[in-house]
Amino acid sequence: MASMRERIAGLDALIDSCFAGSGIPGIAVGIVHGGRLEHVRCLGHANIGAGTPVNQGTAFRLASISKTFTAVGLLQLWESGRFELDEPVNNHIQSGRVVVKEGWPDVTFTHLLTHQAGIGEITQKRDLLKPGFGLLVKGRDTPVPPLRTVHERPLRPEVAAGTKYAYSNIGVSLLGYVIEQLSGEPFRDYMVKHVLDPIGMAHSEFLPTSRIGDSEATGYKRSLGRLVPATYYQNIIAPAGNLISSLDDMARYAAMLLAKGSLPDGTRMLKASTVDLAFSPHYWASEALKDDASIGLCFHLCRVNGVRVVEHGGATSGFTSAMSLVPSEDLAVLVFCNKDEIFGARRTQEIKHRILVALLGGDRERMSGVSGRPVANENAAGFYGPLPGVLTNTRILGYYGGDFKMSTRGSSLVLSSFYGSRRKGVELVAAGERNHFLVSNPKKPDARKEHLALIEDGQGHVTGLALEHFKLRRNRFANTLRFKASLVCIAVVVAICVVVIIALLPAFGCPAGTP
Repeated sequence: MASMRERIAGLDALIDSCFAGSGIPGIAVGIVHGGRLEHVRCLGHANIGAGTPVNQGTAFRLASISKTFTAVGLLQLWESGRFELDEPVNNHIQSGRVVVKEGWPDVTFTHLLTHQAGIGEITQKRDLLKPGFGLLVKGRDTPVPPLRTVHERPLRPEVAAGTKYAYSNIGVSLLGYVIEQLSGEPFRDYMVKHVLDPIGMAHSEFLPTSRIGDSEATGYKRSLGRLVPATYYQNIIAPAGNLISSLDDMARYAAMLLAKGSLPDGTRMLKASTVDLAFSPHYWASEALKDDASIGLCFHLCRVNGVRVVEHGGATSGFTSAMSLVPSEDLAVLVFCNKDEIFGARRTQEIKHRILVALLGGDRERMSGVSGRPVANENAAGFYGPLPGVLTNTRILGYYGGDFKMSTRGSSLVLSSFYGSRRKGVELVAAGERNHFLVSNPKKPDARKEHLALIEDGQGHVTGLALEHFKLRRNRFANTLRFKASLVCIAVVVAICVVVIIALLPAFGCPAGTP
């Protein structure tokens, strides 16, 4: 079998083929191995109009990868004894509180780091009507309001902490605000002084300042079949998604994490035990998925070809990013592009996954436990939907419609979503353990397959599903979104028919409004 360096050296053809026809303006791919940026492949343009090519110094907006930096900064303060992970975050907030309902548990640091605080994407339903949910400012040169403008207001969880997974930008931003409270420094200043500069990330920032210089890529989106510059938005909640960085700088960050917090000069960003803690599972939707779809302290954990991968991605207006670490191989894969893939095909994520599969070797597939044998579990047939909560269900509603049907087809189970690529149904593949399956995406055969597990009660009855990090409960058909959508459609058709009939009455000699 080829060595890791030989496999890395042979990646260019794969990257080039993935990039061709992807519709991505520019992409930067970096492979970190042995503590250094071992391989770089940059293709396309950082700015199409100017003809500026992408290079390893090109600065991309990395969106939610920012969250991992916020976790590093917070864990530094935890190591110094400033707080405990399982204590209420309210203990360290002077202005603004997390207000929970009577009988609910307090929201802890661990709840926030694992997206289990019961806080959704936005703080209140009326924010849905605000541009950027009221959390963004438009324009590169527009001053970004301080964190206190968001976090000095009461934050009310929608559901009790610890009851469900709900990805929360607000929740991670609150941790950045706590960094300010504990350190006495603005979040941006703390991160530059204690994280970015010590790592050697001299051209990275949480604001578009002179540290970035003129190396920042232009973000694009597809509109009417062509690429156009995307609107430049900045996150008020910068700890959750406003980092700007390059391949060169991010390689230093990845190397630090792979070295378990150690820097090249022998100093430490974090203790090795702290990095191990961050890379360990703290939340999983089903015991069967613990190894394949769990959450560490902010980091996402999975397996590729049976090998543990620690990762995080990001997407914002005009940019998509992916970072995967393979601690056992001292390996990291970084893929950044300047195209908006928030609601479209996540080509960046697919490219990253294909690179990981190539580097980790197809011969390791046997380690993943995938059997591929037919599945038969008629008890699972039925309808499934998300746990209660509108604001904490935005991701599952947006990705899948929040509504699933499980049925049988011959000897196999078939999962269909309310809309999207799995609407017509996908046959599940057994993953080697009882009630653990793989779910493919018909439109993305090269993408990572999602993991699903059946949730049973003590009598062996299927009461729910675990799809990646989400838990779904069994529903009666009358409670499903597809049934409610059908009622709405019927009501609309009936209303149209009534209007047409009323409009036609005069033509038949009947005054409108008479019986």
